[in-house]
Amino acid sequence: MATYTQLLSAAFGKGFANLLASVRYSVVDAGGTTRIAATNTGITEAADADATASTTGLYRVTATLDDTWTFPLRVFWGIVGQAGIVAEEIIQSPPEAVNASGQTKVQSGTGAGQISLTNGVASVNVTQFGGAAGTFASGRPQVTVNGFTATGDTATQSNVATAMGDYDTGNGVAIARNQTTILNRLGGITGTGVNTVLGYFKALLSKTATNPSDIGGTFDPTTDSTEAIRDSALAAGAAMTLTSGERDAIATAILDLANGVESGETLRQFLRLMRAVLVEKDAQISGDATAGVIEFRRKDGSTAALTVTYSNGVRSSAVVGTV
Repeated sequence: MATYTQLLSAAFGKGFANLLASVRYSVVDAGGTTRIAATNTGITEAADADATASTTGLYRVTATLDDTWTFPLRVFWGIVGQAGIVAEEIIQSPPEAVNASGQTKVQSGTGAGQISLTNGVASVNVTQFGGAAGTFASGRPQVTVNGFTATGDTATQSNVATAMGDYDTGNGVAIARNQTTILNRLGGITGTGVNTVLGYFKALLSKTATNPSDIGGTFDPTTDSTEAIRDSALAAGAAMTLTSGERDAIATAILDLANGVESGETLRQFLRLMRAVLVEKDAQISGDATAGVIEFRRKDGSTAALTVTYSNGVRSSAVVGTV
């Protein structure tokens, strides 16, 4: 199927009745190509339901469309001299392309978009294999198979028989080439004792496996296999004992954490400052009970931790020293 007819319509309403000579329609496909230029040809005005009036403002046309156009199609209606009075109809697909359930219909035939069917059996011509043009003789594909020899042979009956014999005996080119490829990809596994692919997997997974000597290094299944690592891991909530060195390292890290108390001030510095003020003797540098400077020193008695200036019994400044 190529061209077909379809009834198109536009309802402008009673207010635009009896304007048949001025009504136009056009058809544009999904690509923006105008398929039917604006025309008045074939347009009629429908009568009302009981045929008492022939001017209703409902205009119709049986248009000739083409199913090779790019769908959906847009049908535009307009009235000459009536600016802004338009109607639009969308045709999603040719009516024959899908059934009532939205399923695509298949047409029997040998034309474009058709399949040759005989009693439900499709007659299909194969012209390509894997996207490349094939070679055929008497309806049968001719296939060239590489790998029978170093240069590749056509799959004749004798060559196939020879190749299969090579596989059976294990002495042929095909099996030798395949084995070499596989071994190269596996690497230099000696194949003795547990030095096999299975032995490698056992060593990786089981803590009771024997360690393949091909691995080398310090790997030990009893401690390094996934099973051993699982068994050595602490369960959630289990107690954990730290060494003295680990405990000291944690404490030191907390005491010397940058900005641990204030910006630029660690917990260790804050504790030293607090000790100097609360525990050590202060030193009167100058002044009296009313005004002066007091210095709070660290345990060594000479290093100033905090210097406070006061006036009229009120602290006017406090300068942190070496903490």
